[in-house]
Amino acid sequence: MEALMTALSIAALLAVVALLGFGLVQAWRRVMRIDGPLPFFQMLGRRGLSVDSVMAQRGPEQTALAVRRCALCASGEECRQRAATGAPLPEECPNRGLFAQLSSPSA
Repeated sequence: MEALMTALSIAALLAVVALLGFGLVQAWRRVMRIDGPLPFFQMLGRRGLSVDSVMAQRGPEQTALAVRRCALCASGEECRQRAATGAPLPEECPNRGLFAQLSSPSA
């Protein structure tokens, strides 16, 4: 019985490691397909914001997290097209809340 539990534990651990590895490979492939600037930077520019202004408002950690969310988002190509045409953010944008909280620079 103890041998069976050990084997099941090892199998479960191997399954978790395999799933984590698969997720990392998929994330890596998505990031490597990116050519050109991230939509995050284009959307900032459309709002008259810069990375420096985001860092001043939200801090470097939150800014880096937002860039990472954008890089790993599955809607990157759709966002690029929306940014180029001036369309609003897609509903599933992981940074939608951040963009809503950022204030435009004062004139």
